[in-house]
Amino acid sequence: MVRLSFGDAALTHFLYLERPEGMERMDAEGFVPAAPPSDPVTAGEIMPRRQEFATVGHLYRGILDGLTGLAARLGERALFPGPRRAQATPELFGWPQLIAVTGLDSACAAIEEIIEQGEGARGDWQPAHYGRFLGIWEEYRRLREEDPRFEPAHPVIPAFTRQPFDITEPQPLLTDPATRGVAELFNLGPVFEMYYQMGNFVPWRAAAWALLSERVAVLSGRCADGAGHADAADAVARAAQAAAAISAQLAAQVPAELRPA
Repeated sequence: MVRLSFGDAALTHFLYLERPEGMERMDAEGFVPAAPPSDPVTAGEIMPRRQEFATVGHLYRGILDGLTGLAARLGERALFPGPRRAQATPELFGWPQLIAVTGLDSACAAIEEIIEQGEGARGDWQPAHYGRFLGIWEEYRRLREEDPRFEPAHPVIPAFTRQPFDITEPQPLLTDPATRGVAELFNLGPVFEMYYQMGNFVPWRAAAWALLSERVAVLSGRCADGAGHADAADAVARAAQAAAAISAQLAAQVPAELRPA
């Protein structure tokens, strides 16, 4: 796995991955494949294996084609057996653009939305992910031309709060209490470090709400503790306020019989 700090190589690699299909770009140094690409999976193979995708859009179009083929072979009802009430809906999440997947048409619409957000619709890539990365890359290049000493990121090394479960070699560990506390707090949200294989997904809505509410309540409490430190950054206090608000909203969705006594 290649680790990069923010800079020209990282931006070049993101642009390569998010480029619209048919657009030629060179990938960043260090990402050129050393081995020949894998052969496509054949119809007779029963087990999945590694595949090669030229772009993010290429990957999602493969998923779209796979869903279409499965629906034709198995039937749409067999392919989407889950209850409609288990789907995330725009009304439930307050997100008008959210697409609830209940069948082939809605699944294809959701995938097309992902592709459009990455590549842009019908060649209009300026507001899409590709266009945004290109704007950042161009600004970075301009700043470097004005001042060759400009570096957008401090030199860092990967570090963990504890030894990862899936790495045998000893890894650098955070020892400063404040730094370790903030890192652990961050890992309660968008997880960048995991200590075990995730296996706590449940298909029951009431239990899922209870579990989600419980985890966010823990996040809210830890945020409040972190914000109480004298040297805590203002961002920690703002995160604590946001976490408390989200925790209250989720708690209201938990059935009364599943709430803590």
